[in-house]
Amino acid sequence: MHRWKEACQRARGAHRARPSFSLGISARHSTTPPPLTFEDHNRAFRNKSTWELVRALAVLRACSLQPLVDNSLQLMKWVERTGGEACLRLLLKRTLYEQFVGGETPRELRQCVRKVSGAGMRCMLAATMEEDVGQERRAEEVYQENCRRILEAIELSSDTCQSPMIQLKLSGLLPARLLVRLGDLYTASMDSRLRIVEAIADQMVKDSIQVSMFQESLNNTERNTLGKAVRRFKDICERARCKNVRVLVDAECTDLNEGLSALCLGAAAAFNSEAPVVWNTYQCYLKEADKRIREEMGLLSEGVHVCFGAKLVRGAYMLQERLRAQQQGLPDPICDDYSATSTNYDKIASFLLTLAGPRCHFIAATHNEGSIRLVIKRMEDEKIDRCFVSFGQLYGMCDQVSYPLAESGFAVYKSVPYGSLVEVLPYLARRALENKGVLEGARKEHALLVKELRTRLLPRTFGANIP
Repeated sequence: MHRWKEACQRARGAHRARPSFSLGISARHSTTPPPLTFEDHNRAFRNKSTWELVRALAVLRACSLQPLVDNSLQLMKWVERTGGEACLRLLLKRTLYEQFVGGETPRELRQCVRKVSGAGMRCMLAATMEEDVGQERRAEEVYQENCRRILEAIELSSDTCQSPMIQLKLSGLLPARLLVRLGDLYTASMDSRLRIVEAIADQMVKDSIQVSMFQESLNNTERNTLGKAVRRFKDICERARCKNVRVLVDAECTDLNEGLSALCLGAAAAFNSEAPVVWNTYQCYLKEADKRIREEMGLLSEGVHVCFGAKLVRGAYMLQERLRAQQQGLPDPICDDYSATSTNYDKIASFLLTLAGPRCHFIAATHNEGSIRLVIKRMEDEKIDRCFVSFGQLYGMCDQVSYPLAESGFAVYKSVPYGSLVEVLPYLARRALENKGVLEGARKEHALLVKELRTRLLPRTFGANIP
């Protein structure tokens, strides 16, 4: 790990003398930004129409109904089965879908990107595609279509976004069961981790779909499927590097994450020599998150020594993780409570801030105001250039944080999923659960929405002193 610190310190010094791959933001601004506050409803929602405020308020209130939220995915699928997609569309398109999703068509997505960009923020596009173990219904044609959609997102991002990022789920490019199998091989030993990362990187560089080192570990079908997945991922990374787009690989459920890391680190070894093109995601609600990021950073440092990119999140699979652990008799992998998760998040963010520089970028993807303020204070105290650290929130959530951050000159990304209504049902269910679970932030957003609506709808004589 000391090699990483030495390299990052050298790169920080050199950054003053030459330009680098960055977020397109200077640490100095020609005009003084307004003071950073997350309490100003006028500032937070001035780009929102009254209908958008009403919709957001209705969605938040619906997310407070525990029976509805806990069974949201089953209810949505029941509506689809009994009433068809037309009924589902009537119920969800103008409500949950438009609140949290960027669109179904390229035209809708471009409109969303323009809207977010007009508010001073950037879009991090995310095609909704994933599968869990036991849910595989994919065929190679579907994986190839998913790859095409990701390549399309790269083109759209490069054309419309400043310092573009995209995020993707690798479970949309190969079967979940194969990711589990790859993860088992990857975690067999520290030596196997390094060999597999190097083998995947080698296949990407040599443009070969034959993964020869798995000759004894995987059968012919598995080797062929893995080879095709590596080729698809290679095509995505090559296009992204050519278009100067960062690729952020989403973390998923823990039984998939080791396999995801093997592929992600292999791609990083192949494409991150000059700049952090491929980033991995670290879920801080997992007790092992700090150990994991240090191990993976050390693996890249000792093996191939390339640039490092990280997306730091809390996590969105809590119910599945705890249920899986209970069913399999495993220890609970999740931090004991929200406070413990916040402590874990802040610890890892502080560690990354000691390394932030031209060769180490990260995005603090969080809605937690305390964690955001901690990152900002550390950046100011240590004079860390804003081009190495960015912030991210989900589209349709936490605007009272995103808008002020952007106005204060920070790089702020909205994670914007896109896809058909049926494709995004699991995503919509997770957003409903997240709004239910993060009560403090949801309550504050609810209160600010109410204040803004009162200001707009009540006569001006009463709107000046809203409690």
